[in-house]
Amino acid sequence: QHPPSVSGGAAVFEYLWSRQADLSAAAWETLKQTRFIPLQDGRMATPTEVFLSKDVNIYGPIFDYVDFGLTANRFLHNCGVKEEPSIQEIARDLMNDPKKFMKALGTQKYLEVLRQMSLQVRSLQSLLPRLAPVSFLVASQDSPQGEVTTVLAKAADIFIIDNTTYLKLFNPLSCPSDPVLEPFYEALGCRWLTKHIQETCRPGREVGPLSEDLHQLGLLIAERKNLILHDLNGHRRPNLHRHAEELLKRLQISQVDVIERRLRLGVLERKEDTSMCVLLVDKSSPTLFIVRHTLIDYFDVGHELAKLLFATSKQHEDALLIATLLQTSLHNLRKRGWPVDKFLKDKVSAAASVQDLGQVAHKETNGPPPSTAASTRGPANQPLNGLVAGIPLPPPPHRPSMSTPSTP
Repeated sequence: QHPPSVSGGAAVFEYLWSRQADLSAAAWETLKQTRFIPLQDGRMATPTEVFLSKDVNIYGPIFDYVDFGLTANRFLHNCGVKEEPSIQEIARDLMNDPKKFMKALGTQKYLEVLRQMSLQVRSLQSLLPRLAPVSFLVASQDSPQGEVTTVLAKAADIFIIDNTTYLKLFNPLSCPSDPVLEPFYEALGCRWLTKHIQETCRPGREVGPLSEDLHQLGLLIAERKNLILHDLNGHRRPNLHRHAEELLKRLQISQVDVIERRLRLGVLERKEDTSMCVLLVDKSSPTLFIVRHTLIDYFDVGHELAKLLFATSKQHEDALLIATLLQTSLHNLRKRGWPVDKFLKDKVSAAASVQDLGQVAHKETNGPPPSTAASTRGPANQPLNGLVAGIPLPPPPHRPSMSTPSTP
């Protein structure tokens, strides 16, 4: 009935600590529900509304903290005062008023709160459906003036960036580039940007003869296909498309005069010329189209092969890996632990597998052959995932001299 003041609180709580053995269970229950803890602003709080802390805390501007000394704090702890709010309590408060959190903490401390939520996301599973539609996630976007603006947005409006080129072209609301935050954003419903880009490529006229650089590129890919498809331990990569082996074995290279690429994100569309693209010409034979006189960039080659081979792909990482495997000497790959000897026992067979590579391109033509022309205007120009998924590839011709990795 007569709660203490802030200045007198320590003495009162220390006294009650010394007499706690005299308090009944009913008295403890009453204390847990009573507003008897004084705050600096004159308010009184229940034990569940405040927290104990001797140090400056990241949540200090949001939650009420008290410190009446070691002995008094022990009494308050027995009444139900906790040292820190739980991650569920933080999430509920944040969900109710995210702008209040952002204003009180500032962007960097607010991001730290989101990181703590991400690290403890398993404890928030029951709250995720309620958090998803709330505009509490930090996102960034370039303004018309070229300045980066930071806003709070809901998960459905934010993209996780896995391709910086697409980011520059479309400028969507973007998740912070943070490996701790990205899984949390994804769990709430944020989308990976690459998965939602619809890409259409239209190769131009086929020109020949196939340059020596492109012919050697085909030989190189055939020689190292098993290194591309397997990890350091010799195991098939887990995220490969189920037909990856056949797709890579049947890959052909075609030299063209131009390639037009169209990219679409929602209602936005961008058009540009590109130096190479990979398409399925006749549903089972992929072709890597490369513009004549293009200086081979192995990262670009890796990027196109990653789209072809991986069912799910972190494109930059996979492209970089493929580029490394193609342009690093076998001696250095062997030194780095790659099972070179296991997969490259028969280079003659590897060369034989691409001896027909680009034969059509060696003949001067006034335009692409009918099958290619159809492919540049028909289904082959749909997004690659739509072309590859669900295609029942026919079995490859029997080649005793070729070694095909087993598929688990």
